[in-house]
Amino acid sequence: MNIDNRILNLSAFENLDREIYETIENQFRESIRKLSFVNEYEQKIELYKQKIICLESLNYYRKILVDLGLREREVMQLSKEIHQQAVFFMMKKIDDFLQERQERIINEINEKFVWYQGIKDVLSKGAVVVNKGKKFLNKTLEMANIRSSINFDDLDNRVLLEKLIDENMNSNDVVNNLNSILDQTFNFVLKEWNKRITLHINTLYQSDRNIIKRMIDSNIKLEMDSAGQIFITGITSAVVGTLGLAAGWHTLTYALANVFPPIAIFTAVAVVFSSISNKEKAKNKLKDQIEDIFKEYRKHILYLIDEEKFDALNGLSVYDYFGFINDAIAKQYLESIRKLYFKTDIEEINKIIIAYETHMALLDECLGSN
Repeated sequence: MNIDNRILNLSAFENLDREIYETIENQFRESIRKLSFVNEYEQKIELYKQKIICLESLNYYRKILVDLGLREREVMQLSKEIHQQAVFFMMKKIDDFLQERQERIINEINEKFVWYQGIKDVLSKGAVVVNKGKKFLNKTLEMANIRSSINFDDLDNRVLLEKLIDENMNSNDVVNNLNSILDQTFNFVLKEWNKRITLHINTLYQSDRNIIKRMIDSNIKLEMDSAGQIFITGITSAVVGTLGLAAGWHTLTYALANVFPPIAIFTAVAVVFSSISNKEKAKNKLKDQIEDIFKEYRKHILYLIDEEKFDALNGLSVYDYFGFINDAIAKQYLESIRKLYFKTDIEEINKIIIAYETHMALLDECLGSN
């Protein structure tokens, strides 16, 4: 029987990595040795044995690619889910902060509001206005047959609404709170990934217990508790350390402060003068104005998160940066999963598959010609 030298020399595998070639060579060594001194019938048996080796190896590597494809889809879905959860977490924190400040201001309105607040606010705009306003106010008091006088000592150059916003929503204070929320959101992302990775690894373990041996053989840090739960460690911290993720939060305060508008922008949405004809109606009007102002705050913060680009965040918006963080962790985790299956890369796996297919084609050609 005429055996093709390419079969005897394993030429289909010669361009593979040396370590991989030696592993494959061990698969065929005994069969190739026999081909040189057995009869034609036994040679055919050896060629069929090699074909079985090729088929089994192809199934193994193809299954790896299929499994990795599934794992990749699972992990990228995790990345999308965690990104959405992080944004929800962040917005909940921002809404809680704004709600707390809004309620604080409304409580102060309930304490400090007086029935003549509208006139007082107008008078507080300047000394000239105050002097003219006293005459108008006294006439109003006289017409209303109210024996009372306004204490002008507490007037400054701001209306009550502006004063309360200035005291409770100082731009630097707002920015510092935003920075704190971003820090909390970043930590939320890391904790969520650690939790999800642990669950994912345990799912893989339950489906293939041999994966533990491959994990131990790989350079992957893992721990197992008494209940058999597996914890994979070091992935998120490695990503953070490698890419310097979230290092920009510390310099973002200054950048945010520069783009955050002054208080006047927000108080401009409110009508300064409130009617004095009805105290409760005037007070409620002022509360409505506060609500409008906080709606504007929220709109602007959303804009800063979604649209504003920051050098401290690699030229990304806050929203996109959290997506970048999630994708970086997902890619690092996928790389760790790949190491559970083999030590080479996907491109090399495809080369191995092509090599087995080429060798099997040589076997079929040899068997078909005899």
